[in-house]
Amino acid sequence: IKLFGQDVTMDTFKAQLRKMAPALRALGSTAEEAPLVIRGDKDCPFEHIRHVLAAIYDENITKVMFAAYEKKPSEEMK
Repeated sequence: IKLFGQDVTMDTFKAQLRKMAPALRALGSTAEEAPLVIRGDKDCPFEHIRHVLAAIYDENITKVMFAAYEKKPSEEMK
């Protein structure tokens, strides 16, 4: 898991999410865009993403956006 560009364990992610949850919930209720963006790597097993989603759900954060990288023309031929 990367959080603000740093590799973190699931326990660290959950602890940081718990600290940020009130602000994320408040932003989610007022902002047009989701305050939390999840971007999964193509090689990441879904099980890991499921654990991240469960942690977000446990903190009652409901406004989340999923992002994906657009393939570069050179990648489309692979």
